[in-house]
Amino acid sequence: MLGERDVNAAASLLFPAVELSAPTILFTRLKDGAFISGDKPLWLSALAIDDDGSELSADIEFYSNRQGQLTNPARLLPGEHELIASVTGQSGIESLAVVRVYVTRA
Repeated sequence: MLGERDVNAAASLLFPAVELSAPTILFTRLKDGAFISGDKPLWLSALAIDDDGSELSADIEFYSNRQGQLTNPARLLPGEHELIASVTGQSGIESLAVVRVYVTRA
C-alpha cells in the first residue's frame, strides 16, 4: 500500500509545479513627478514584457485615479493624477505601473 509521501512524490512527477510570474511593465515617456501642460493632449505609452519574453504592449490599458480609463491621446484635467498602466500576462497575473504627474492649467 502506498503512503501519503509516495502519493505526493508520484503526483509531483506527473504534475510538476509551474511557477507563474507577472509581466514587467513600465511607462516609456512619463517620469514620476512630471509636470504636464494641460493645454496639450498627452500620448500615453508603456512597455510590457511577459515572463516568456513576448511583448504585451498592445494590451496595456491606461487609467487615471481622477478620470478613470483613458484613451490616446489623453486630455487630463488640471491637478495631480496617478496614472496607471495595467496589463495581464498569459499566466492571468496582472501587473501595474504607476506614475504621479501634475497637470498645469492651460
